[in-house]
Amino acid sequence: MADIQAAADNLVPVASHPATVQIINQGAGIWGNIATGLVTGLLTGGIALTGIWLTHLFTQRREKLTSEDKLKRERHFIATELIFTLEKFAEKCATIATHGAYENRYSLSGAEVELPEIDFSDVKGDWRVLPARLMYRVRELPIIKQASDRAITTGYRAPPYFEDATITRCYEYTRLGVRALVLVRSLRKLAGFVQTRSDDAIWPARKALIKVWTLQKRRRRNMEMVYAQELVRADLNRSASRTTDNNHDSGVSF
Repeated sequence: MADIQAAADNLVPVASHPATVQIINQGAGIWGNIATGLVTGLLTGGIALTGIWLTHLFTQRREKLTSEDKLKRERHFIATELIFTLEKFAEKCATIATHGAYENRYSLSGAEVELPEIDFSDVKGDWRVLPARLMYRVRELPIIKQASDRAITTGYRAPPYFEDATITRCYEYTRLGVRALVLVRSLRKLAGFVQTRSDDAIWPARKALIKVWTLQKRRRRNMEMVYAQELVRADLNRSASRTTDNNHDSGVSF
């Protein structure tokens, strides 16, 4: 019995071992350190990812602003060249449109009047910065001018517009001048140009073209009405003639 008691006294409880006691006593601190390390790691990673995202965002924004600024400068450049080209053409069209009032004084025929030209081959800049519809309308103007020149040269005789070369020339170049001014207005709006002295310089030509265009439209509208009345009158005369011929053939007399 004494031996058993001695052996029991010689046993060291596991809980009383120094290393075990240290682990038990520091257990909470160890887990706290682990948790702190995890939180610190997550925060560090989150901050790093946030920094990368912000850097990417700022880079995209800077590239977008640079691209928009380049687009704006390109539009300003090509719009400036096109505006001056179109305004010069509109002024020449105004001269042609108002020349009919002095036709008898100078005794000029349609063939002796020098018609203005318009050419965009010298225009520098990137046309692709313009909206597709506006670019098409600008490019279309020389083609419309060619059709107008053919109408003037061959003489516009299609009913109801039985016109000579002088009247046709006035109408066609008034129409071309007004179209050029509409394109100028669209280009100015696109580029954000404010009113300048060039607007005042083009104003007499603009005023003349609008006045002549209004008169030309009114004249053509009256011609269409007269032509329609003539067609109705001719149709009534034909109907009356057929009725008279039928009555004569049937022997009916009045």
